[in-house]
Amino acid sequence: VTEVPGAAATITPDNALPLTPRWQGNLGLAYTLRPRARLQFTPRLDPAYTGRQFFDTVNTALVAQNEAVTFITAAVTLEDRQRGWQLTLSVDNLSDKRSASSSLHRTPP
Repeated sequence: VTEVPGAAATITPDNALPLTPRWQGNLGLAYTLRPRARLQFTPRLDPAYTGRQFFDTVNTALVAQNEAVTFITAAVTLEDRQRGWQLTLSVDNLSDKRSASSSLHRTPP
């Protein structure tokens, strides 16, 4: 670690990179049903997990930290392959989670 004279914070090798969660993953689950010969019905779930992350290089926990969050997208599709049409209804953020995408921290002069 190299100290910089006049620097307000120290960054060490233990600091996490900004906007870089340790764990992140997505999964898509779908199953197609055929209630009639020409119709297909497909429900689908897409959970997406993002682990805890910091918004700044100093890893300020009070103002610049985002806790882990899982967002879920759900969709249902009805398709008539003979007539060539498809209808899809989807909902983003089915679990109604909120998460910050950035943070601003000002240090007084």
